[in-house]
Amino acid sequence: MLARLSGIATRASLASQTAFKHNFKGCIAGTRKTTPGMRLFEKYALVVGGCSPHRTSLSDLIMLKDNHIDAVGKSFAWIENNLG
Repeated sequence: MLARLSGIATRASLASQTAFKHNFKGCIAGTRKTTPGMRLFEKYALVVGGCSPHRTSLSDLIMLKDNHIDAVGKSFAWIENNLG
């Protein structure tokens, strides 16, 4: 378990350092699925590595992707103005 979490923290650190080197102004966040029963540990490893855990459950935030916006046929500005 320690090796897995160390690996996650190391990869997160590399991503964070690369973003910093290239003057990236956004947030590097872990958005991939986690191992069942290991969510909090893996999200914490992301934080240790310098990245954002994004969310800990589906109820924390929503994430709109291009294909979601395309599916409803609306522009992002419309969604932001009417739902945001």
